[in-house]
Amino acid sequence: MADASDAAAVQPDVEVLVEGEVFQAHSQVLMIASPVFAAMLTSGMQEGQTQKIDLVGKKAAEFSVFLKIVYPCRGRLVDAGNVDFLLEWFEEYQLGSNMKEECEEQLLKMTCSFPRLLQAFKFGLKAQYKRCLEDTAQRFTELSTKELLHVGTSQPMTQELLPLVKKAVLAERALANKGTAFNPPVGPQGGRHWVPPAGPW
Repeated sequence: MADASDAAAVQPDVEVLVEGEVFQAHSQVLMIASPVFAAMLTSGMQEGQTQKIDLVGKKAAEFSVFLKIVYPCRGRLVDAGNVDFLLEWFEEYQLGSNMKEECEEQLLKMTCSFPRLLQAFKFGLKAQYKRCLEDTAQRFTELSTKELLHVGTSQPMTQELLPLVKKAVLAERALANKGTAFNPPVGPQGGRHWVPPAGPW
């Protein structure tokens, strides 16, 4: 089979309809990039017979970005503004791990949050998941009831999160105790005074 750059050199031969907007594309490029499109266009389905694909429920603006990415000789198009929907497209149309890795590289530059943790878990983004898991453990007491319930519904996430929460709590207590040890109580005149240890005398 020809590669995507060879396929893109010929005239478009397939129409993709999204939200009433028609996009001209090359069937070979779509099939090389995505097993899902390959199945549509080669398995005797309606799309293969008519050379027309109707992506119901999709957004034209998102498909426009997605289409640019599947073509060869593209620039680096994944950014903070499109990484969330591109992850969905890459997963659904099975574009391969390299595309998800590019999304993960972008996400690693962005702030962690509980939704980011769920996103990383859903799409199997290991580095991002580890980073957001540690961040969530540090902020565990700030989670909403809804977020806590969500954690409880995922046994793998719960098993990985709880030890990190325990570690974070112990570290916080140790830090607090260290601060107390180096800051004795202030006396009536504003000076430090010795406080005897508690116990029977």
